[in-house]
Amino acid sequence: MIGDRWGVTRNETTRSYPCDDFVLSPALQAWRGVSVSYVLVPWERNTTRLLLKVVMQTPRWAAPGLSVGDLIMARRQLLNLKQLAERSRHR
Repeated sequence: MIGDRWGVTRNETTRSYPCDDFVLSPALQAWRGVSVSYVLVPWERNTTRLLLKVVMQTPRWAAPGLSVGDLIMARRQLLNLKQLAERSRHR
């Protein structure tokens, strides 16, 4: 598939990933070479806030579409982490 590998090496695409255990025969596989940074910052009332920054090299015209797609996935990921952290706190 054209465009299924952006900014990744052959070793990165052939290595094992945790999601491989869930989908044994995927209809599509796509890799994106991005840098992801998580930072915990102090927040109100003695809590913290987890921030996510994603950086990638891409053509300027493609950036808006990729940003929207990543926003949806990143939001879901951060909400899952929030839920897991809060569940652990209440035990």
